[in-house]
Amino acid sequence: MKRLASLCLGLCTIVFVFLLSVSPALAGTSTPVNTTKAPRIEVGQTAKTLEVMTIEFKKPFSTLPVVILTPYWKNGKNQSDNIDTIDSITLSGFTVYSKNRADNYFLNWIAIEN
Repeated sequence: MKRLASLCLGLCTIVFVFLLSVSPALAGTSTPVNTTKAPRIEVGQTAKTLEVMTIEFKKPFSTLPVVILTPYWKNGKNQSDNIDTIDSITLSGFTVYSKNRADNYFLNWIAIEN
């Protein structure tokens, strides 16, 4: 239950930060924004056991999504040494690079249709 609460809190934070980052881009624009259709959102948690990993979406997006990720070091007693970095994003997935990897090191991620 504690892990689920932590994951939910992290994802809520990610969505809030995403909305903050998008709103300045929309301010002052005359381009109409579709407010009737909710964007497709996919979330996941992936064990980070390799230096470079490609994470595939369950179903490809129709437009390039925005992907945000956060680390989760289960029972980790120290901070991670490197920043997990998204190297590339495609309609079907994304590639992450960092030297962080362990059996108990995970990436929580969210992909939001752009």
